[in-house]
Amino acid sequence: MGMLDMDFLDDVRRMNKRQLYYQVLNFGMIVSSALMIWKGLMVVTGSESPIVVVLSGSMEPAFYRGDLLFLTNYREEPIRVGEIVVFKIEGREIPIVHRVLKIHEKENGTVRFLTKGDNNSVDDRGLYAPGQLWLEKKEVVGRARGFSEIPIKKTKKRHIVNVRRGCNMWVNVITPTSRQRNAEATLIPTVART
Repeated sequence: MGMLDMDFLDDVRRMNKRQLYYQVLNFGMIVSSALMIWKGLMVVTGSESPIVVVLSGSMEPAFYRGDLLFLTNYREEPIRVGEIVVFKIEGREIPIVHRVLKIHEKENGTVRFLTKGDNNSVDDRGLYAPGQLWLEKKEVVGRARGFSEIPIKKTKKRHIVNVRRGCNMWVNVITPTSRQRNAEATLIPTVART
């Protein structure tokens, strides 16, 4: 690692001022372009985090660790049973990606819902804040609208990205039929009204 640092420092010392300013300007343009693209995606999708990475195996076989999810979060769209949502619980930094299991609508128009990971045996009430039994729309970061699979070679102990196959990534659009095909079991819509 020390040799690499020395080579980099030697390259910087050999540059004249104009080349150095040009490199700094290029780096600044790359960073600002990435930030503008991210902010633009936030505006277009309505989500504070338009792209997320799946971190656990709780949604297998629909999504595996390392898959990228593309989110939207349009407030006027109702949440539906079977929809995959990304939500953030108060007191937890990392958002959770799970499927809506039940919806509870009150007569005054408030909608609450219960979630569960496809690969989990119980619902998410154990993950919610203490005393919380349902989620509300304000806790939703986004809804999965598409995903990108990263080629993964499965072993008994862990998942390994298959480098020999290169960086082939497939973007899949989530439709009701692909959701059903990817899910381990078809969910029966349940809506409770009080």
